[in-house]
Amino acid sequence: MGSISSPPGTDSLILVIDDDATIRLFLSLALEEEGFRVVTAADGQEGLERVAHEMPALVVLDVAMPILDGHGFAARFRATGGASVPLIVVSAGGQIADGGGPIEAYATLSKPFELDELIRTVERATQP
Repeated sequence: MGSISSPPGTDSLILVIDDDATIRLFLSLALEEEGFRVVTAADGQEGLERVAHEMPALVVLDVAMPILDGHGFAARFRATGGASVPLIVVSAGGQIADGGGPIEAYATLSKPFELDELIRTVERATQP
């Protein structure tokens, strides 16, 4: 009897950072359904605390957040060991361009986005 293997990229840790609790829960449940492990953070500072414990395979990042926004998170994350980790930015319209410098995202999705589009993007970004 052969073993059942997981699709490539699943069981990878995904960090979802968004100040909207409903969005965090929705994305977390959807990604877990696809076989990913998910941790969440309500802002960039909490996101940095999460990555101090375990480096994610990918970060889904909102831009406009209190305490530390997506630009601030990305800059600090890249400077402290996250340079090779893909970031998928999800944000409302022009917020991506506003703020403190380039995020160097793997992909950018404007809210509202299709869940299938996010899942496909996460799967591509976590392929070996």
